[in-house]
Amino acid sequence: MVKRINTLILLIAITSVHGEESTQNAARFNLNEPQKLIDKRRSVLAINKRTYGPFGKNQDPNAKPPPPPKKEETKAPVVEKTPELELKDLIGNLKDKVNAAGNNMAIINGRRYLKGDTLKLEAVNPKTRKKQVFEVQLARATSSLLAFRNTNSGEFHYLQLGGGLNLGKPEDLKLPESNKDDKIDITK
Repeated sequence: MVKRINTLILLIAITSVHGEESTQNAARFNLNEPQKLIDKRRSVLAINKRTYGPFGKNQDPNAKPPPPPKKEETKAPVVEKTPELELKDLIGNLKDKVNAAGNNMAIINGRRYLKGDTLKLEAVNPKTRKKQVFEVQLARATSSLLAFRNTNSGEFHYLQLGGGLNLGKPEDLKLPESNKDDKIDITK
């Protein structure tokens, strides 16, 4: 029993020496000034010394988020547009295919075309290796000139001939008629 009394006296002595703790313990239950107690307990915590919490959030409620990193401006590669073939540049290649012309009729690639007939001219773009088909209508045919009208754009294109044969009447010639599906290659 004496030991218990000594222990009790020792506890009373410790609490009287450290009176501040006893008031804090009392403050736990009688929170007259709760913010002071919270601030004092909080100052000891390790999280208080960190800028960011365990979930990556800033611990300062008034902190502004950092500015986003500046992205370096990358320019998109410039893709050069491959030039389309133009009929006016290719119509001269047809000269080698013309066998004869005159009286509003032309013999091209061994086929007879009358004024108003439609020809399909085919050319390969050397840069893209793609075929392009141009539809032209024979507008006029003399022994020195062939006139073609582009059916898509309505433009006229002329092919000067070196003064070929005069064909006479178209009915007299025994040649295969033009076929709408025939394509004449004018690629050089």
